[in-house]
Amino acid sequence: MKFIFLLTRNMRRFFVGLINSFQKYFLFDDQISIFIRIALLRLIGVKISFSSKILGDCDVLGGRLTVGKNVIINRRCYFDLTGHVTIEDNIGIGHGVTFITSHHEVGPHQNRAGFMEKEKYVFAKDIVLKKGCWIGANVTVLSGVTIGEGAVVGSNSLVAKDVQVDVVVMGTPARIVKKLNDDTIEYY
Repeated sequence: MKFIFLLTRNMRRFFVGLINSFQKYFLFDDQISIFIRIALLRLIGVKISFSSKILGDCDVLGGRLTVGKNVIINRRCYFDLTGHVTIEDNIGIGHGVTFITSHHEVGPHQNRAGFMEKEKYVFAKDIVLKKGCWIGANVTVLSGVTIGEGAVVGSNSLVAKDVQVDVVVMGTPARIVKKLNDDTIEYY
């Protein structure tokens, strides 16, 4: 019974890797390639609207990804999908954004990174991006974070804690630098 479970799990990993590699390296950013990429990602369990766009060279490691309507995910984004990542409607995600849903407790002094072979110390916490937020280029979002509606995360930031509604956060770790309102329109 355990052999069948391991075989099934490894076949799924192989299939996910095959689909991910194909969509990453052999499809471009034209409308037809984007449509094919979305269709392939749906095969591995990603829930995504056809009104959204995922551009090339993104790593989508599994099917625990839900993407709403009118979302654009730029090139070279990385999704560690140990936990679930939910991206609601009307969100822009810059180039090279990393979503890390896994984390682990610090192990004993013999192995501070924990016992990975037993997965004893590895856990997952979901990431949620609320409607209308904007994530700048090269941002890293850590496990368990919720980014509020209408929030803006500046480029190269590290988001380790929840982000409030309608604020701009920047830095490592990300901190509030400005509060926004419904009438705020700025050009960068």
